[in-house]
Amino acid sequence: MKTFILLIPYIAIMGSCKQKPAKSENDDLAGMEVVVTSVAYHIEDKVLTLSANTEADHTADLGFMVPGRIVKVNFEEGQYISKGQLIATIDPTDFNSNLNSANADLQKANDELKRVKIMYDRGSITESDYQTAIKMQLQSKAQQEIQAKRLRDTHLYAPLSGLLSKRTVEPGAIVSEGSIAFSIVNVEPIKITASVPESEIAHIKTGDRARIHIEALDSTYFGSISLIGAIADPAIRAYTVKINLLNKNRKIRPGMIADVMLPSKQKQKLLTLPAEAVLHDETQTSYVFVVNPSNKKAYKRKVSVGSVIGDVLEITSGLKENEKVIVGGQQKVQDGLLVTIKK
Repeated sequence: MKTFILLIPYIAIMGSCKQKPAKSENDDLAGMEVVVTSVAYHIEDKVLTLSANTEADHTADLGFMVPGRIVKVNFEEGQYISKGQLIATIDPTDFNSNLNSANADLQKANDELKRVKIMYDRGSITESDYQTAIKMQLQSKAQQEIQAKRLRDTHLYAPLSGLLSKRTVEPGAIVSEGSIAFSIVNVEPIKITASVPESEIAHIKTGDRARIHIEALDSTYFGSISLIGAIADPAIRAYTVKINLLNKNRKIRPGMIADVMLPSKQKQKLLTLPAEAVLHDETQTSYVFVVNPSNKKAYKRKVSVGSVIGDVLEITSGLKENEKVIVGGQQKVQDGLLVTIKK
């Protein structure tokens, strides 16, 4: 009699003991849906970008019109001064004495003229004597006015409102007549000065609106062209352009570096991408993911970004026309990942 051994349960048990292969990390992402756009050229209004500097609207160098010893200075460098405020004072002692002497001389001359006038009316003195008395009185009056002015000049007042940009004296210092002791800069408004190449000068005019970015303040402002130079700088073949910029809070200081963007009537052909397509790594290098149509895989590609135009970015290198760039889902994509383009 033949004996049969049933192997089915054993086979089943052995089969259940076999381990399934481990799932790779990319299996969950393989074929993930992404949104792409085709890289294309667009015709845009040309934007002229220039390096510029900020400068004061007006600058006033100040000094005393009389010599002497400074007894008081009311402001430090960087402080704001309103027009008419007292900046500094020279010791007025000698000037007071001189004015008092001049006043006494004038009073004496006035009295003498009155006495001579009476005598002249009586015919007691000649016309020549009378004219001499008049001349002496006028000279005394002129001298008195000079001494009064010199006393006033011991006080230095601000001729305009602005920031005290320079102070070269301290209390106790001896200053000479006319030497520069202070400088005030008016920064409301402030001016932006740029050099425009002669090839572009025909495309701008006074009144044109300009966008100004100041890196030191991390801020963007808007102003208008107030002046276009009449003569080009022969060294660089460029014209000076000045832009008025409101500066009510006085945050913008003279000497800051700025980037000026001016509209141009010229057109330019630019390779552009939506801003969200461009990513940045930890070194702030810009990159995108490009889909290879032959194997449907996404590859990381370093790109160089130019100007910002609304919500798109100019791509100056790294891409070619008609390449497919991921604009949706790129944050989850890895280099070399298989993707499915969402219709």
